[in-house]
Amino acid sequence: MQNEDCFSVTYLAPIKHIASGGMSDVFLANDTRLNRQVAVKRVTLTDRHDDHKIREQALYEARLMAKANHPNIVQLYDIVEVDSQLLLVLEYVPGQTLAKYVKQKFLTLTEKLAILEKVAHGLQYIHQLSLVHCDVKASNILISDTGEVKLSDFGIANSLHSNVAGQLQSNSFGSIRAMSPEQLEGRSLGYATDIFSFGVLCFELLFGCHPFSSAEGEELASKIKRGALIEPESLTPSIPTELTTLLRQMLDKSEDARPSSKEIINVLSRTLALLEAGDADDTASLPYVSETSRQLGPLDQLKRFAIGFILTLCFVVGGYFSWLFLKPETRVQYTLVLEPQITVAGNGSKENTGLLLATIDSAVRQVVLNSVNAELVNHRAYGDISDVASLVKAAGATTVLLPEARCEVAQCNVRLSLLSADSQIVEGELNTNVKRDAYLAMSSIYSSFAAKLLGQPNVRERQSIAATEFTFFEQYLHVYHDVNFNGDLSLQSLQRTLDLIALDPHYLPLYNLARNLLIERYKVDRDPVFLEQLQRLLEGAPGNYKSSKPYLVDMLVLAIESQQKEAVDALFERLSFYGETALSYQLRGYYLYSQHQIEDAIEMYLNSILLMPDARNKYNLAVMYLSNGQVEESKALLLQVSQSFKGFTRAGRLSADISMLEGSWQAAVSGYLSVVDKSNSSEDYNNLSLAYLYSKDIEKALLAAKKALELSPENLVMRLNYADLLLLSQNDIGAAKEYEKITNAHRENMSLNELIAVGQAHAHLKRYKEALQYLYKVIKLTSDKVDYAYGATIIFTFAGELQSALLHYQETIKGGYSPKWFNLPWFKPLCKYPEFNDSHRALCSVGWNWATNDEHGIKS
Repeated sequence: MQNEDCFSVTYLAPIKHIASGGMSDVFLANDTRLNRQVAVKRVTLTDRHDDHKIREQALYEARLMAKANHPNIVQLYDIVEVDSQLLLVLEYVPGQTLAKYVKQKFLTLTEKLAILEKVAHGLQYIHQLSLVHCDVKASNILISDTGEVKLSDFGIANSLHSNVAGQLQSNSFGSIRAMSPEQLEGRSLGYATDIFSFGVLCFELLFGCHPFSSAEGEELASKIKRGALIEPESLTPSIPTELTTLLRQMLDKSEDARPSSKEIINVLSRTLALLEAGDADDTASLPYVSETSRQLGPLDQLKRFAIGFILTLCFVVGGYFSWLFLKPETRVQYTLVLEPQITVAGNGSKENTGLLLATIDSAVRQVVLNSVNAELVNHRAYGDISDVASLVKAAGATTVLLPEARCEVAQCNVRLSLLSADSQIVEGELNTNVKRDAYLAMSSIYSSFAAKLLGQPNVRERQSIAATEFTFFEQYLHVYHDVNFNGDLSLQSLQRTLDLIALDPHYLPLYNLARNLLIERYKVDRDPVFLEQLQRLLEGAPGNYKSSKPYLVDMLVLAIESQQKEAVDALFERLSFYGETALSYQLRGYYLYSQHQIEDAIEMYLNSILLMPDARNKYNLAVMYLSNGQVEESKALLLQVSQSFKGFTRAGRLSADISMLEGSWQAAVSGYLSVVDKSNSSEDYNNLSLAYLYSKDIEKALLAAKKALELSPENLVMRLNYADLLLLSQNDIGAAKEYEKITNAHRENMSLNELIAVGQAHAHLKRYKEALQYLYKVIKLTSDKVDYAYGATIIFTFAGELQSALLHYQETIKGGYSPKWFNLPWFKPLCKYPEFNDSHRALCSVGWNWATNDEHGIKS
């Protein structure tokens, strides 16, 4: 065994020596901290590395790579320096290299392309992180005993020991077969270097020979530099024309002519789809869709040259500085999955149609949710927009998927089309036939179709026994349909979902469903038990879910709602490895808003809109503006949303909110009435009750407030509104009971509005000290100027601190509130001040009473 002295001062216990190569050795070792087996690559640093900057840059790049995590990449866990040696602690993959694998097993063309597709996904991921591998070849690709494909050996040793440009020594000839012309000529390296080497790998795997020559050494290097490619058409086996074209492009002498990793994945996926469809006697129509190429101007070319110069090390990591120059080649696909179009001949029951709908929708959406470079656009947020073109525009989608199923008595023709976002023209399509009631098979087909059309790896995970039983799957489809198509967000739907997870915790689509239901119930009821349930659910989730992006998002939403600041910061850091997207900016804005940092939240939503200019994003920004007292900006954005996305329900809700703010009570009533019919939302009923109140209709206000409280019995703000209305209708005893319930409902992590509500309830009960204590808690929390100022005016007035009340009244008016909001009897003490009296002469007049005859109306 090789010398192991360097391990003695580390947490690594060597088990055996695995291999040697160049100036490095590889050991199997035990990580004593985590009790797991790891592979350790030991690199000896030579005297040639006295240049501190070069050495530190290499270490920085290695540490950044250690944060990368992808199923098709061997993960680098740690870097340990011991004297003049560098220990790279790597994921241990029991199996063999692709070079050995192909010698021991006959592979079909489909199997070869499936392996190459997975390698391409790994390559695409490291390119998104601004990394360059520099040594893509069969001996650096591992095939695990379970069939996983992983790209390994990221050339740390090569970058530390690379020779002076142009001087090739015999000990480096083993890698010449995979080198690009620019590597051989000692020029600067970029992503195109990896593309060339991957092209060599593809050629060798498909045809069994090197694409340039059977020679070695200098002769081979010369032919690579001259671009003397062997024509693929002259070789066997015969391969599809598009694949031949791709090989030529990857092996082009010119770096600019080579395709991106994304384009490679698209071609490999399409070719695989055609081959698999042909084997299954299915049909597939996949016209070639080239990734839009960006024309490089002189400045871009200069940047590319500068980048190449910086990337002289073979292992390249674009951390903060390189990100300024070189962004990932691929962009996030904001994917809109249209509602499945189903036609059923014969006597198809409504229930069976619903199961078809749930099967197709769930399968396609799950592929998008689990994608690294795609984000799902929720079409149900725009359910009131029926026209497809308008829906695509409102959603800000860049990719559109249309699922269809045409069913006869015994079978269905199932189809998934990829539409262009701008014109909704079909760019790609897959279809096949399947037994009509074979829901599991149909789900698998749509998952495969979606993965291929989006250029994603089609991961067929092993399901537990429960997940493959029809009874279980049918129960899942029923609850999925009830939640997503019937809008049933009830406790019953939540319990059904949790029961299914208990039956089969490995059926991953259930977790997203459960998270949405638990957060919805928490927002409605404000009961922390729902957050505790979600915490336990995610802690007990299977490992493959915990390694996914949806799990990160679930944990982040939980941490934000639970106000776990340290956890939020750590999760945002982990999410940043996927790049900043519209979703990540929305989550940051959502978090900052929950922390009452309104101006920072506005900046995040502006960033999100730049990436995905959808109606919901703009609506959220309008809400931020309104919360920040920027009423005119909110109104202008709302007008834009209303004109561009007609029928968007949320725009109607915010329009009603602004009407309320301005004191246009009848307009607010009309607005909320148009919304509650569709939403059945407690928040909308609560706002409707306020609009009725100021419209001089207390009876309808009480009915709407009671409905809101029935829908959200734990919501303190809605209970306060109901109590106020009881008081104004002269039901003093009933009002006092409701105020007591509010003051007794104190809990941890209360929201800003809940704190204000408890403070106001104490003030109504003449507990002024407690009321002011809650108000001071709000002062420490918020930058939400308007809502705080209004609540403070109420509490200071009740407490008899009228000067403070007057100051906050004036701030509320400056923030956009109409003076009509203060036509309530508890504000009468402010009538002593001319600034208040002049705007509230009716309220301040002698003999003014709240109730007038039987109308209980507000005098104005």
